[in-house]
This record gives sequence, C-alpha cells and structure tokens, in this order.
Amino acid sequence: MSHTHAQPSESAAASKTWQMPDTLILIFIVGILAAILTYLIPAGHFDSQQVTYMVDGAEKTRTVIDPSSFSYAIDESGELVYNKVGLFASGGGIGLMNFPFEGLVSGSKWGSAIGVIMFMLVIGGAFGVVMRTGTIDNGILRLIDKTKGNEALFIPVLFLLFSLGGAVFGMGEEAVAFAIIIAPLMVRLGYDGITTVMVTYVATQIGFATSWMNPFSVAIAQGIAGIPVLSGMTIRMGLWAASP
Repeated sequence: MSHTHAQPSESAAASKTWQMPDTLILIFIVGILAAILTYLIPAGHFDSQQVTYMVDGAEKTRTVIDPSSFSYAIDESGELVYNKVGLFASGGGIGLMNFPFEGLVSGSKWGSAIGVIMFMLVIGGAFGVVMRTGTIDNGILRLIDKTKGNEALFIPVLFLLFSLGGAVFGMGEEAVAFAIIIAPLMVRLGYDGITTVMVTYVATQIGFATSWMNPFSVAIAQGIAGIPVLSGMTIRMGLWAASP
C-alpha cells in the first residue's frame, strides 16, 4: 500500500510570511511603550525664556525652551517624581486610553493636533475622491495620447505632474503603479527603466521635499512648532519651481 504525504502549497507558505502591522496598531504600540516609560523615567522640566526676532521689519517675541535648564522634579521629601500614566483619566488627565481622542482635539485651529487633523481630513478626503474616480489615471493616459509626435515634451510634463502630486498631497508610493503603466511607452521612446523611475517616483520625492502644503509633513511639522499652518508658502513654492 502506498502512502502519499500532502505537501504545503507555496501560497500557504507565502501567506505565513511576516507583514508590517497597520499604522494604527503601530501608533497604539508606541502609546503603550510611552506609558510604560512613565514608570521608569522620572519627571523633569525645563525653564522657558523670551526671545525677540524680526519678521518683515516687525519685532516679534516668542517663548522658547532653555535647553541647558533641565532638572528632575523632586517632591517635598526629596524623592524623584514619577508622573505615572494610568489606563483611564478624567478631568483632563493623561490616560493610555485617552490618547486616541485627546490626540485629535488638542491645540487650536491654527496649529497643534486639531488644526493638523482637520487639514489632513479635508485634503486627504478630497484627493481620496479624486483617486477613487480614476481622474489621475485617466489624466496620465490622456497625456500619453496627447504627446504622441511630441515626445520631447513627454518627460518634462510628466515630471512636473508627479512632482506637483508630491508637493500638494504627499504622493509617493502611488507613483509605482503609474511607473508600471508608463514603462512600456518609455522603452518604445528609447529610454530605460531608470528614466521611468526618475520621472515618476523620484519626481514625487522632489515635490515632497520642497512641498508647501503637504499635510503629512509640512502641516504636521508646523503644528508641532506652533507656527501657522501653510506659513512660508511663497518661499516653498519658489524652491519647488526651481528644483527641477
């Protein structure tokens, strides 16, 4: 009597490979680690100071942290203070389960969390609708059709569009899908795969680096820094225009 042994299929083996967890899970893990550290690292504080600077001929004052003034917090008995984070907190306290909500509403409309979150919801939602309708896909295909006979314009126009996508809404990995569509045409025009990557993915990264309104980098950084969202737009747009 012969016996057969079932061999695991390649698809089953591939399905067991490790995958990067969802972004929300990673954020939750970071929150847990931060809460654990409050039991290990004592509280401390910095002194603040006023600095004066000139902007467009006007004198402005801002409160900043003195980096050399750090000291640990000590209670009345001379012991180090630990601001331990619990699971829940009420009355504006800090709790592990509070951070999903508090992280959305803290600050003002001009910066910090709530301003950045609303900006990302509006911009992300708008471009999500545009991507879902296939407008960008159809526009790229229409560009390919319109530039037939004018191949010299194809690369600069394509580079400009992808760079604009990186500058406006943080287009990046999405360009890989477009590169697959554009690659056969680039080969027919006499260019190689590196050129395809340059006019798609690399173009988005140049736009990302010189962006004036990317909600995933510029807006978040400006909110953390406490400056108005979209400030310095004119200079950034000039840098983007000069970057190609």
